[in-house]
Amino acid sequence: FHIFPNTIVLIEPDHLMVVTLFPIDEQTTYTSSFMLLPSKPETQKSKDYWNLNADIFWNAIAEDNEMAILQQKSFKGFSNTTMTVGAYEKLLVQFENLVDAALAGTL
Repeated sequence: FHIFPNTIVLIEPDHLMVVTLFPIDEQTTYTSSFMLLPSKPETQKSKDYWNLNADIFWNAIAEDNEMAILQQKSFKGFSNTTMTVGAYEKLLVQFENLVDAALAGTL
């Protein structure tokens, strides 16, 4: 789920992951990411399970951050006014539409 303007909630079968982005300037964004668990892990088995989930989550965030850095670098010389994104990136289109509506005062 995308909570406009800057929060994404990933709903997994047994927990939630939250990513919040705060633009600092044209080239810098502060990101806060965390997992919400149904209860505190008490056993070693549950700790191992949640640590594995956390590793998967943080690795995905790291990959996203690396990709964002490469994209940002490529935008500096980008002169086209349109960009094609994959069908999986529905939140990008939704975000763009919400920004347009907010700027137009129709949100």
